[in-house]
Amino acid sequence: MTKPPASPRGASVHKIGEHLRGAPAAPRKQQVLPQDCPVQPLGIDGSRCWFLDASGQLIAATPQQLGRRWLSQLFTPHVGYIEVHWPRRNEKGEVTGMRPEACADDLVQACGLEGVWSPYAKVRGRGAWRGEDDDLVLHCGDVLWIKGQVTRPGVRNSIVYPVQAARPRPADKPQPGGPEGPGHELHAMLRTWSWQRPGLDDLLLLGWICAGILGGALHWRPAAWVTGDRGTGKSTLQELIRYLLVDGEGIYSVSDTTAAGIRSAVGYDSLPVGLDELEAEEDNTRVNAVISLARQASSGGVILRGSSDHVGANFIARFATLYSSILVPPLRAQDRSRIALLGLKPLGGTRPPLLQPSALRVLGQRLLRRMADRWADLPGAMETWREALLAAGYDSRGCDQFGTLLACADLALHDEAVDGDTLAAIVRRLVDTTSDERADELADWARCLEHLVTSAAPTVPGKPPQTVGTLIAMAAARRVVRDPETGESRRPDPSVQQAAADQLAAIGVRVMPASEAGAREALAVANSHTGLNSLFARTHWQGRSGASGTWRQALLRCPQALGSPTAVNFRGVKCRAVLVPLARVLGEYDAAAGGSPE
Repeated sequence: MTKPPASPRGASVHKIGEHLRGAPAAPRKQQVLPQDCPVQPLGIDGSRCWFLDASGQLIAATPQQLGRRWLSQLFTPHVGYIEVHWPRRNEKGEVTGMRPEACADDLVQACGLEGVWSPYAKVRGRGAWRGEDDDLVLHCGDVLWIKGQVTRPGVRNSIVYPVQAARPRPADKPQPGGPEGPGHELHAMLRTWSWQRPGLDDLLLLGWICAGILGGALHWRPAAWVTGDRGTGKSTLQELIRYLLVDGEGIYSVSDTTAAGIRSAVGYDSLPVGLDELEAEEDNTRVNAVISLARQASSGGVILRGSSDHVGANFIARFATLYSSILVPPLRAQDRSRIALLGLKPLGGTRPPLLQPSALRVLGQRLLRRMADRWADLPGAMETWREALLAAGYDSRGCDQFGTLLACADLALHDEAVDGDTLAAIVRRLVDTTSDERADELADWARCLEHLVTSAAPTVPGKPPQTVGTLIAMAAARRVVRDPETGESRRPDPSVQQAAADQLAAIGVRVMPASEAGAREALAVANSHTGLNSLFARTHWQGRSGASGTWRQALLRCPQALGSPTAVNFRGVKCRAVLVPLARVLGEYDAAAGGSPE
């Protein structure tokens, strides 16, 4: 019997099988849409098809959404194109309308042939970006500005630049440095405010404005926080920057927002964000979320969020942030190291300049052109400032933060490289005026230990309240006490020492002699204990039932700290513990208290 010929469907399945087994595959892309189709398919991602619509905007839809009205929007302003290429005809062959179902089928197929595509890391909105060969690409919404040339947004080297609302373009002509340049004009305005560090704070703010302009093109986007009492001109300063960069077009400037609100507004843009009146609150949950988002944006953090339709959304946050408030909320070390604090004093006899929006808009365009033209010089300027800051004792994060601010300000102001004397003077002043701030940036383990020793210990009936640190010093027989009757100073007697040790054991803390701890005296802190759970509650070192407290991880980072090789006896209760050198504990505690271990 002759075998019947394979059906076309069978042949298709056979070819697919060959492809899956590694047989050479034919080119995937085919011409499904007309050559001049104003809609560009980008690819498919799960149930969504991605396009650049006829206006150049990024848009996504499921096949079920590709109905008549949606297609009309997709092809606007060329709606008639659908009727020309996907016509519906009557029996006489006359065109009577469009065939949206045929158009939708071709669009879905075209996306499928483009392959799997996601906007993650492939879409760049308005702002500055680093292009091919490290060129600066300014996305001005309706055009791309590259080396003085203007082109239409679209797909460039697999990166999608969608069309968006227009923002100000750079000035037509190159801008000078020196007294006639936009950098000096803006710096003169900023100097009219009464700064805590005249000549430095205003210079750093100028650097932040210039860094904000360069946004997504920078490897590091610094943040700054302007702080001062009422009447110091904080809001006026934010208003100046808002006019300079044009709110909604060159900066997102808000006074009451949430992290979700910022994410929604910024989207794929790299424009700077100005946050006025971000004050410390009784509950800083909202403020902390905003600061956390800005921290991610400094280095280009990946933001992942779900949605009500169970379709994940992710993008890379890239923007510089300027805060202003009367009081700065408590900042963790990772946030504090990313923010330059700029202090304002009462204006007194000085007055900020009269703000003229139209003139400031022109100045902003001139400054944008100045920074775009100096883009190629930025790496060299950054390296110069980084080397000086590194030699002055700043760590890598500090070099990124202040090096970016000072290099950007330098390029805005001067045509020539900064001279050694000026550079040294600025760095020396920066070091001298930030030494207290840098000293306050304790490591997380030190903060954890500080929290422990300054916490109030559980009270004992008939005895005055004590801190955990005081009990540690008494249990170690290091604490000098004053006799209330004679007024004489003496060390605690053994009974007092024992009572302190008992109180400590009740919360999972014990002073261990060198004979038990190893080479040196140590403070044993239980890995898991209900007493410590209470002390660390509502902190990021807190514990939970059935697990070691997070304080264990922090304290193990203390120099010479180690985990106990065996369980430690806390007055009959045995627990694994972290052993922290006692001398360091007492030194930290007594230094905070203004005394010495002895």
